[in-house]
Amino acid sequence: MKIFRRTTRAAIAFAILTPLLAIAQQQATAQPASSEPTGQNDQQRRIGRAGDLAPSSEVRRFVFTLAELDHGKQINSRTMELLAREHETVTLDQGSRIPVVTGSGQSVNWQYLDVGLKVHCEFRMRADKAMDINGNVEMSSVAANPTSSAGPQPIIRQTRMNIDAAIVDNQQTTLATVEDVSSGHTYELSVIAKRPGTRAE
Repeated sequence: MKIFRRTTRAAIAFAILTPLLAIAQQQATAQPASSEPTGQNDQQRRIGRAGDLAPSSEVRRFVFTLAELDHGKQINSRTMELLAREHETVTLDQGSRIPVVTGSGQSVNWQYLDVGLKVHCEFRMRADKAMDINGNVEMSSVAANPTSSAGPQPIIRQTRMNIDAAIVDNQQTTLATVEDVSSGHTYELSVIAKRPGTRAE
């Protein structure tokens, strides 16, 4: 009886284990073999997902200073601040609109000229942590008001400076210097770049 019971138990155990082993073998065959640990695969998948995202753009606060010099002595200055994102052009336009009369007699019309200060700026970061800044600064003013048959005709004085330079954070850099032939004064444009939240000295 003992031999029969042991034989019966062994047969029952074999009958139960055989289907389980077959199922396990099928699952192992369905999954491709990998020579790399599971943790390394998970890390590579995370890196791949992060690499698909676009790199974040840098933001800078640019403080432009336009100084007017008379024989090397500063007599006037204007400061403009711009908050710019990398690869995006920002514009500052400050000034007045001057009416100008065109035509004569019954055909008199009015047009308006914008005078003042205009700044266009764009920058991009470099691998050495410096940045390339491009753009222009345009300054205009009314020089005189000679009278004609149609009325007063203003003469507009204009100074334009192109910007193309490499700068670094927290360091003031002179971008352009130009002399006004009519007044003999010199205009000097400089800029300092700061990260948002920091104070420009």
